[in-house]
Amino acid sequence: MGIKYKLKLKDLKLEYLIDYFQPLLKFFKPKEKINSYDDLRNFIQKKSAWISQVTLYGYLKTRMGAKYVLMFEDEIFLGSINKAKWNIYVVALQDLCLYSVSYLKEFSQKHDTGKAKEIFLEILIDEKKKSNANRFNRKNKKRI
Repeated sequence: MGIKYKLKLKDLKLEYLIDYFQPLLKFFKPKEKINSYDDLRNFIQKKSAWISQVTLYGYLKTRMGAKYVLMFEDEIFLGSINKAKWNIYVVALQDLCLYSVSYLKEFSQKHDTGKAKEIFLEILIDEKKKSNANRFNRKNKKRI
């Protein structure tokens, strides 16, 4: 059984083509360089948040299967997800801070190893200001 509707050139709109080729255009866009510790802090914060989100929700979706949509209606389950989200975020933050500073030490000859703790604590303070999750800050400061 074939397609009954034949696609014509007049059916294509510029916005459709832009949406279709957007990922390809984004790939060729030059990446922003990290020139200061402030840029490094923003990079670490964004990438750690992305890693924790993709990891947690990907894992949950895989483990729950088709019922994962129904589980997000349960308040107790959402509380558990929130705790796990902050724990994964803090661990990802620690890992990326330590890796970034060790990379700078190895390849840029910058020996500011104490900067990892400083960046980590700055990000935690920033996150504390953004949200009302005070427990994750007290609990995870002890891990360093």
